Amino acid sequence: MKKKQIIFIMTDTQRTDMLGCYGNSAMVTPNLDRLAAEGIRYDKAYTTQPVCQPARSAIFTGSYPHSCAGWSNCMGLSDNVQSIGQRLSDAGIHTAYVGKWHLDGGDYFGLGRCPKGWDEDYWYDMKCFLDELTPEERYRIRQIESIEKYNMTEDMTYGHRCADRAVDFIEKHKDEDYFLVMSLDEPHGPHICPKKYVDLYKDYEIPVKENMKDTLEDKPEHHRIWAGDEYLKACCEDFKLSPKEFLGCNTFADYEIGRVLDAAAQYEEEPIIIYTSDHGDMMYGHSLTGKGPALYEEITHIPLMIKGFGKGVDKNPVSHINLAPTIFDMFGVPIPKMFEGRSIFEEVKNPEVRCNDYVFMEFGRYEVDHDGFGGYQPLRGAFDGRYKMVINLMTSDELYDLQEDPQEMKNLINEPGYDEIRKRLHEAILDNMYNTRDPFRGYYWEDRPWHHITEYKTWDSRLMTRQRENEEYEPRQLDYGTGLPMTSAVRKKGQSDAKFAGKKRMILSLQGCMGVGKTTALQYIEKNVPDVHISWEENRHVIEEVKRRALQKTKYEDYLEIQKLWLANEVKRYEKAQLWECTMMDFGAEEIEFYTLNYPKTIGLDWNVENPLKKELDAVRACMPQRILFFRCLRGNFKKAERNGQYPFKGIL
Repeated sequence: MKKKQIIFIMTDTQRTDMLGCYGNSAMVTPNLDRLAAEGIRYDKAYTTQPVCQPARSAIFTGSYPHSCAGWSNCMGLSDNVQSIGQRLSDAGIHTAYVGKWHLDGGDYFGLGRCPKGWDEDYWYDMKCFLDELTPEERYRIRQIESIEKYNMTEDMTYGHRCADRAVDFIEKHKDEDYFLVMSLDEPHGPHICPKKYVDLYKDYEIPVKENMKDTLEDKPEHHRIWAGDEYLKACCEDFKLSPKEFLGCNTFADYEIGRVLDAAAQYEEEPIIIYTSDHGDMMYGHSLTGKGPALYEEITHIPLMIKGFGKGVDKNPVSHINLAPTIFDMFGVPIPKMFEGRSIFEEVKNPEVRCNDYVFMEFGRYEVDHDGFGGYQPLRGAFDGRYKMVINLMTSDELYDLQEDPQEMKNLINEPGYDEIRKRLHEAILDNMYNTRDPFRGYYWEDRPWHHITEYKTWDSRLMTRQRENEEYEPRQLDYGTGLPMTSAVRKKGQSDAKFAGKKRMILSLQGCMGVGKTTALQYIEKNVPDVHISWEENRHVIEEVKRRALQKTKYEDYLEIQKLWLANEVKRYEKAQLWECTMMDFGAEEIEFYTLNYPKTIGLDWNVENPLKKELDAVRACMPQRILFFRCLRGNFKKAERNGQYPFKGIL
């Protein structure tokens, strides 16, 4: 059977015009150019936020930065946010992450600590890299003059060591389903790479574009403040833009990526390859440098290529928010309801489908550890494939026609004749803020100088509920109006799920000896009887906790602790089961009780466990199902009955 393998490659601060395949013939990027020719190149791909951590948070959680709490550098993700590594690992996919993580908060280099779900043997954030170096080596690899002064070699770079580990993983796990991430820090500053790559660009000057001379007269005030001493620097006669180290580091990153592509190409069944970058760099566009509170093309328009499900150029707008559902779609794993984007794969399967009507972008602040880069500058934007609108909450807003004005020189926000376009994009931004429960949403996003609200509006605005659709890894939220578990998230306060309160629930526990066909029967019911929910035993976190604490069943005190974990887990499962009218359980509370009380006897130990566990056992006993079905049906007999439409629960269900 064909293996499902995906290699996800990401660089840092790589603009589209730093690649030959995106039109810059001066750039030496043969490996990524080859990838573009062999797969689909996306011409209108955008980051969710042009800052390292927020961009990565959207990619690796499937949620916008404002949703997963990754809206600024130096902020760790919320405890209730699961990475795609955890989710895919739980689905049986071997997941490994090699390279820059930048999602654990605080330190740029990371903590050297592998998050849940990823293979610890391959975890290699920048802290792991630094731990391999002497203090002197650490200093050298962070100083740009080291390129020539110390004749920097490939093996002293982070990118090379990341590629080494990625190649090793590909070779050793070629027979497995896997998801491998290689996340390079390159070409992010300090642009460290061997001198031969820098020398490729020693005589090259980047052409001065029109928007490098932007006077910023019709732009938001904070852009003029951000420009500072660089304001109109490109207008000077002696201005030259020749960042040879940065350009050389782009080519070096391409070389290391090529090593990984070559390793993947050795096998008849090649893995799917996804490549992107987190964001770009202003490089004097609009007199600005670096990245910050703006949504200009230089920092939001990013390269994206996918090899493995088609060839050509896709000109529809796509976003980093689409990548997580795309990865799950390609693996055939159900897409979690918490993901806030659609799969790009839908467009491939059906060319008539458009993945996005709009792509949404945002900015909160650059970094919480200091007030540089403007501090808190909230903005939200939308792009429909031609027009881009940006709402700058604290300053003036922007509207650009990228078809007629690709360098975003003319701000159309106050121009007559654009009322309908402005209104449509504005409503799209507001809808996305509300649909994703943007914690920064509020009255003044709606009340703009060009869109004054004439009638009185309350602070409740659209009366959105505090409830959200539940994360699969969390207990079900309770409805505000009834205190009972929600059956679905509601949009407005006061619309509680009244039907739930009077609904009668039935829980059935299926029992029988091992091998009699219980699992087969339940799998059939789950697939063919939509009104019945199947509650499968969910014990992974219990097993992990037992391992973490090194608890042993043969030790009395340890056994009590283990059973407390199991019993609490069963109570939670029963509570979830009450959400549906009819739930069937493969392993019921009664079995947990029996096992707890009788296991010691099976190994010859006369332990008193009922009294020490009375509280926990009473909680489990309160969860006994209304009905227990004793079942005996061999697999062959069940399959025969299934074919005849005579499965064993027909009379009950």
